[in-house]
Amino acid sequence: MGKKGKKSKCNAASKDANKFLIKGNKLMKVASKLHDDCLLSNAADQYRKVIRHLESKKELRVYTTAYILLFTLEYYRRNYNAAIDCLCSMKSSASCTEEVSLYYQLIMLRLSGQEFQLSDFVSKIEQEYKSGNKAIGNFFEEAVFTFRAHKHFESAIRLEMALGSLMRSNVLETKLSLALTYLEQYRIEFKGLQRSKKDIRKNFVRDLNVFITSMQVEYPPNDHRSSEYALVLAQWYYIIHPVFDDDKAEKQLIDGASEMIESYLECASKLLPFQRCFTCDQAVTSTEVQYVCSGCRIARYCSIDHQRMTWKKEAVSGMRIGHEILCPLYKAYRKCTIARNYGDEKKKSRMQRRFRRECRNFLEYGLGLKNKCIPCEYQSLFFNLRSF
Repeated sequence: MGKKGKKSKCNAASKDANKFLIKGNKLMKVASKLHDDCLLSNAADQYRKVIRHLESKKELRVYTTAYILLFTLEYYRRNYNAAIDCLCSMKSSASCTEEVSLYYQLIMLRLSGQEFQLSDFVSKIEQEYKSGNKAIGNFFEEAVFTFRAHKHFESAIRLEMALGSLMRSNVLETKLSLALTYLEQYRIEFKGLQRSKKDIRKNFVRDLNVFITSMQVEYPPNDHRSSEYALVLAQWYYIIHPVFDDDKAEKQLIDGASEMIESYLECASKLLPFQRCFTCDQAVTSTEVQYVCSGCRIARYCSIDHQRMTWKKEAVSGMRIGHEILCPLYKAYRKCTIARNYGDEKKKSRMQRRFRRECRNFLEYGLGLKNKCIPCEYQSLFFNLRSF
């Protein structure tokens, strides 16, 4: 009788544990669905509910997974302090994965600006990728953006060179990311460069010219492949336009840069999630108050903090171009599009001129290129660009 009683107690405990875990899995499915639907604040609350439910069963895999997903979610929502608090709780209650430790290093870089050992960083990403963790690809993009944000351009380039082709199936995406990094490095690091370092600048310009020219030959730009490609070419055309003595060639390059900006906006407008926050991708809900930019009426945000974050040059989505500069461009593009569809010829012409003017302002000020273009002394480097 004693043995049978003991066995029945074990079966009851096992059933209770199963019920406990089944409920946790159900809560986890709800959280995952909210996350997939970009209802990020609701998803974060649901992950916390899962953690509270499984608090006494810390060895369960679901418990650890909920902590990791909550940590990465808070990171992408730019709630860095909440992510650190989550990590502290995770370390005391669950095993911390290598991917989480890499995210933690990026948080420290964003908050303090201090760079860490890149060789160890790259080897850890390689190790995670080779072990079958395909989600590390999203982290890789975030790492490149973070390096750009803190002007560690050499680190971003080294990371791309080491792992770019491994993390991406499309070679063009890797080349575009490198081109964007090179162009931002040119704009920032060569600002006010002394004449004694002119050779460094000339070598950099020569290498950049070869890189972008070869990319144009391999991937013709008239295919409108992506918004990033259009942005790269717009910057490059505008950078090199002073090197030509011919006014006609110079005008063609400026017009080409404006056309690329228009192509960039066309590609971006098809991908822009108009019912989501431009900073964290939070979708509109009945409880979330959405803030719409009063200037362009396009940009939307889930909070005032996220609106302020992207007003200046925060590397949220890669290129550090703040909405302060994008706003008048978006506004002119929206009005030009409306005029094309509904306006008369006079209004179309007027809105088109206004849009081209905003494109020029965007190229000069928004991308930081005014008075930083390549001088005519490098004209011999660009003889092969006339065909473009």
